[in-house]
Amino acid sequence: MIPMYIIFAILVIGVIIFIHSVSRLSKLEGAARNLNVDIDTNIWDRGFQLSKMVKILSDMEISHDIDAPDISGFTLGTPAGMQSLTAEKLDESAKRLMAVMEEHPDLKDNNEFSECYGKFVKDRLEMTQNSLKYNKAVSAYNGYISHIPGSIAASIGKKRDMIQFTYFFTELKPNTGGNNESTGN
Repeated sequence: MIPMYIIFAILVIGVIIFIHSVSRLSKLEGAARNLNVDIDTNIWDRGFQLSKMVKILSDMEISHDIDAPDISGFTLGTPAGMQSLTAEKLDESAKRLMAVMEEHPDLKDNNEFSECYGKFVKDRLEMTQNSLKYNKAVSAYNGYISHIPGSIAASIGKKRDMIQFTYFFTELKPNTGGNNESTGN
């Protein structure tokens, strides 16, 4: 018969491992969610700057085919798949915007437009960096829950794999109406 103190020691070690697993799982999930929120913020800022630039173009009576995606429904914690689609739409709009800027070089002299465009570009760079950090955090989380003891803690907490941000950022080139694809960096 196994002595009681050995059974008790095994139970204590099991509880400690479980608590550590749950703690690490929460830490990894929290890190990924925080980075997801940073991407939401970048998307919202880019959409806001784009809508301001579209308004400036309309006020200056410059014709364009720029479609600013509706970001009013974006909330913190938007799924990565939706973020990726919106990032793609924003980049398509950016290509059209660049074509308009080539046709109207005087836009660079408009301080408000130049400021909005600078923020628009800066937010894209930040979103690129944040998406890479997010995907790294998601990979760490998904890797942890795919092995014991993380898989046990994930099963008990009903946690599933997180989805990565899947939009591939490419070099932007003006879209002049034809099939002008951008090339990867």
